[in-house]
Amino acid sequence: AVPLPVLRTEALAFEPPLPAYQARALRQLASGAAIKVVMRFAIRFWPEDKYLLGNIQANEGEWPQFFAQTFEERGDTLVGIISGKYALALMPVGDSAIVAAALKNLRHMYEDVGNPSHYQVFKWGEQTPFFGGARTYVPVDSSSSYLRNLSQPLGRRVLFAGEHTCARMYGTTHGAYASGIREARRLLGDLPSTFPLFEHQITSSCEEPFGAAP
Repeated sequence: AVPLPVLRTEALAFEPPLPAYQARALRQLASGAAIKVVMRFAIRFWPEDKYLLGNIQANEGEWPQFFAQTFEERGDTLVGIISGKYALALMPVGDSAIVAAALKNLRHMYEDVGNPSHYQVFKWGEQTPFFGGARTYVPVDSSSSYLRNLSQPLGRRVLFAGEHTCARMYGTTHGAYASGIREARRLLGDLPSTFPLFEHQITSSCEEPFGAAP
């Protein structure tokens, strides 16, 4: 599986060239920027029964939600993810400033927010080596049909996997996982399954019929 931004560059060439419908799909799809911050706190300040902390801000996309995770050995952790224009604006900013921005929003929600004991910041953008961006999105003048077109194999030699080839779950880790199983089955036939029902449900989301995009 090669990320969409890498497929769109001259770093990878196809000989003979890709079919016209796949070349057009590459032009019509896009990949945005994203920043994820993981913060561990010595003292939990959010309700124990809450997994998702929603945050309505005046500025669209400014830390809209945090995911709560608890590890017995590592303590209580919050994960915040931003994308779009706000992520692009913070790409050149240092990690400590990004954490400060996330904490500022948390302190609008809770009064007793302390500083994290540990934190880690992850960035995916145009300059990220081997990625060139974060998850795929379909621009307003495009169509999800292009995702299906991009997933079509070229004989049995060139197969395409990755979240950008999963029309119903693009932009997700499980979409990438499902597309990998789809292509493995296309190449090798039926594969043994540890969790048959789960794998059928998740892979069926990437097995939509091929249809030409407008």
